[in-house]
Amino acid sequence: MKKYCINLVNRKDRAEHFFKNTGVKDAELFQAYDGSKMGYIPLDELSIKPDHKWLDPMLHRRLTKGEMGCLASHVDLWHKCIDLDSPVMIFEDDVIVHDTFDEQQIEAIINEGCDALYLGHKDMAPESAIDLDGGLVVPGFAYLNHAYVVTPHACRVLLDGLKFWGGIPVDELMPRCYSKMRVAAFKEDVVSQVNRSELGSDIEPVGDEDYLPFRNVHLFAVATEKSKAYRLLDSAAKVGSNVILVGEGKDSFDMSFTGGGVKLNLMREKLKDYDDNELMIFCDGYDTFLTLDTETIQERFLSFNSEIVFSAEKVCWPDEKLADSYPESETSYRYLNSGTYVGRIGAVKRLLQTAIEDEDDDQRYITQKFLSGNFDIKLDTECYIFQTNSSDCIYQNGYLYNPETHCYPAVYHGNGGAAVEPVMDDYYERLMGMKDKNQGKPKAPFVSKNIDFVTTGVTKQLDTDMYTASFLTPAMCQYLIDVSDKHGGWEPLEYDKFPAQEIRVAELNLWEDFAGIWDEYVGPLYESLWFPIQHYGLRDAFVMRYAMDTQKELPLHHDASLVTGSVKLNENYAGADLWFPRQKVSNEATPIGEMILFPGQVTHGHECTSLTSGVKYSLTMWSKRHPTDT
Repeated sequence: MKKYCINLVNRKDRAEHFFKNTGVKDAELFQAYDGSKMGYIPLDELSIKPDHKWLDPMLHRRLTKGEMGCLASHVDLWHKCIDLDSPVMIFEDDVIVHDTFDEQQIEAIINEGCDALYLGHKDMAPESAIDLDGGLVVPGFAYLNHAYVVTPHACRVLLDGLKFWGGIPVDELMPRCYSKMRVAAFKEDVVSQVNRSELGSDIEPVGDEDYLPFRNVHLFAVATEKSKAYRLLDSAAKVGSNVILVGEGKDSFDMSFTGGGVKLNLMREKLKDYDDNELMIFCDGYDTFLTLDTETIQERFLSFNSEIVFSAEKVCWPDEKLADSYPESETSYRYLNSGTYVGRIGAVKRLLQTAIEDEDDDQRYITQKFLSGNFDIKLDTECYIFQTNSSDCIYQNGYLYNPETHCYPAVYHGNGGAAVEPVMDDYYERLMGMKDKNQGKPKAPFVSKNIDFVTTGVTKQLDTDMYTASFLTPAMCQYLIDVSDKHGGWEPLEYDKFPAQEIRVAELNLWEDFAGIWDEYVGPLYESLWFPIQHYGLRDAFVMRYAMDTQKELPLHHDASLVTGSVKLNENYAGADLWFPRQKVSNEATPIGEMILFPGQVTHGHECTSLTSGVKYSLTMWSKRHPTDT
């Protein structure tokens, strides 16, 4: 029987693990589709149409790029099975094979008429399972597709199911097709999946960019007079986004006396021409502008795991009596604002299907829908996407920044009429480069998407030439661990005289974030500490991992850097202290997220003592030694 092991090309560690721990030497490595890079072309070629309304039933999150890459890999193998006209055995690369694995027994079960056989599974509906002879069971709803056998008939059924159910995770799709084929599973797994803590996951999202984007995103605005929508149109052009104006050329309406129902009616009619499985962003036409592009808005929306996200404001309007009906908020932005929102078009169509008079109040209409609980709506109470009228925002690093929520909103809405226009115009003019963007910029904290830096200067002097400074929040430390483990591929550089298990920050697509904060804050900090030292930039940054089964220590050495920054990322381990024997300084008592700064090249030799339990993670950053240093 032909055997395949699905493996990402950049996960050699998992391929090595598979052949070491399964004993299946005749499996052919099948290059998996990398969801983070593949885009929609392979999905089109495999006739996969992602179902964007699907939510994970346990985690209540949207489809991830990794899930679609995984599905595409299995679908491609189903086609291969049909072409071979013979059953195939499919493994994912994070499995171990038990002594009970018997290939002859498996082939006999298939030859007796089984179309799909799970070699390992987790039954989500065991009450529906049916016991069979020979240690087998017909599963109720089997999750986990880490190891199974399929026949050409089963593959045809699964491909037909794909057309009907759409692109959903493979372990959700397969059980939906049980009625059209004969399915069995071993009661006791003969192949098991290893714990994700050992090899990481390429499926689960770590950041906003890990969710599967919609194929098409449309930015709408209601504006009968194009000239009055100049802020939105000009700012959209600046960030490379296109605006679809709705109602242009129709009779003008004055929002001072109309409640806004006309906006909903115009959008209801417009959306008839658009596919339910596409994404829409809506902005009021005359008092909004973009600060970030629609791609960023989409990424942030997907992290909400909701069908529609509305902006939030501080005032419960137009009916203050409904204030207590709203869920509590950790920010002062608690109440729905209907002037900006983003959602799947099918969900928005359903939201707007009830008739409303043009003169009726659109915010009351939407508020009633939200409070009814009948719609999957969330409010952007952190202003992560939408910022409603506020004079508290500032410009930081060239972007609008909310000091209360620590977010950079992507859309500003100056709701409130002529009285708030001066504030809105001030923000708008800074965005468009008409004013100094750096005015009022604070020194801390710096927040950029998933990166949460805290730069407050020196917090402690450890020795004559050793200092600590706040650098990462605990949440960011955990994020860096998660994204590194998800990426996988811990290994030393080939030429390193002091090899360690490492992953470069650049591989994690975080280089610009770290290099930017190093240039803006850390470089000037160490220039002030060690005058007349010169700052030339960040040379390298990498996450390190110490574990009992890989590398437990690192011998005494110097760094190839002018200044080194070292950050402890976790605490749930023992041993593995960063130790400076000349200075008799250890990082044992240094809190996670605190950066130790020291001259790394000559006087501050250091080592990592032996790990005695747990897994240790740390971040190391090296400054350049001269302008052309790489």
